[in-house]
Amino acid sequence: MNRSARLTLAAALASHAVPAQEAEGPSSRVYGFVRPVANFSVGALESFNQANASAPTASANDAYALSPASSRLSLQVAQSRVGLWIQESSPVRGHLEFDFIDFTRSTPTVASIPRLRIAAIEWMASDRVTFVAGQDWDLVQPIMPHGLNFVGGLFQAGNTGFMRQQARVLVQEGDLEYGAALAMPGVNVTARDGSLELASLPMAEVRVQIGLGASGRVGASAFAAPLVFRAGASDEARTFAALAGFYGDVTLGSVNARFEGYAGQNVANTAALGLSQGRAGSGASTVDVREAGGYLSLKGSLDDAFALYAQAGFAGVLNAADVTPSYGYGGSVDTSNPPALGSGVLTATGPGLRWNLATRAGLEWKAHPQLAFAAEGFFYRSRFALQAIDDVRMNSVTHALGGELGAVYTF
Repeated sequence: MNRSARLTLAAALASHAVPAQEAEGPSSRVYGFVRPVANFSVGALESFNQANASAPTASANDAYALSPASSRLSLQVAQSRVGLWIQESSPVRGHLEFDFIDFTRSTPTVASIPRLRIAAIEWMASDRVTFVAGQDWDLVQPIMPHGLNFVGGLFQAGNTGFMRQQARVLVQEGDLEYGAALAMPGVNVTARDGSLELASLPMAEVRVQIGLGASGRVGASAFAAPLVFRAGASDEARTFAALAGFYGDVTLGSVNARFEGYAGQNVANTAALGLSQGRAGSGASTVDVREAGGYLSLKGSLDDAFALYAQAGFAGVLNAADVTPSYGYGGSVDTSNPPALGSGVLTATGPGLRWNLATRAGLEWKAHPQLAFAAEGFFYRSRFALQAIDDVRMNSVTHALGGELGAVYTF
């Protein structure tokens, strides 16, 4: 199987990996990493809309962040991960992976809970063809940037591909890989079926990738998915989500470059980690939101022990006036007595970002084949859609500057 086609722990932490011993027969293998990190910032951060530093993706919105201009510190082991390959050397194998993070908990200890990342079956039907079914990394945009922020990973700032329920096939023809998948076009965490299930059509995904030997890979990918709003109602509205992009993971000498670029419509409706969230309009019409973005991540080895890395990502909504705020204040708002800043409540109406810039740079010291230390600096600058009452009393653009110091023990 072409293992470069998969985004696994070994790919995300290539510089820390320990070569596995050759197995004589079907075997199982436990892998993962432990990640203690200290995060300090001047200004509030948010992790996928939650105003905390568990997996930073943007600077926080002043409407729901506490003391947004104040400095803050968090120490945690969030994002630590464990996985299991079952009969890894067999043509048929299973894959389970969990991590420990909950974006609604700022600095938990024993309150940390596991999150299912991967639960998949792989069948290598031949030397050229592999089938995968279950929950796994999305087929599209399969690259991750360098650094300590594995779960935040420039998402909502040019990086979009995440986890998805899917059935896919990968076909290898020399240096070319072709992939196709049918997948769920979103996520429903409520107790009953909703518009996602009632759409009754899967997402379609495709990918073409060229292997560059020891230098890496480049490729292009796309998806299209049906969207239904107010399913079953007299004013049911239908539209679609789509994304097309390119990516690469290329090493030249001692420098590794990872990059992605994309454009899409209603990307966030599919649980891909973009900014554009479409919605129902009046009658059976829809408001379709479009975006574009990308990122570049570079890592250069100074010697066998030290490496420098830097990354920058940006995503922006093209029809920014159509972005819906991600928060509200509950009920009617008295304009003569506005609610306190920081009292906003998230409303599940999308990311609420009109654009988002994320940058990081760091120094890594590989103290042991299984242990690395890293010091990172970061800067986030984000523009939010605001409720009408907030347009005149706060800035829609926020920023946060800070750093992380952490260790990664890989097993």
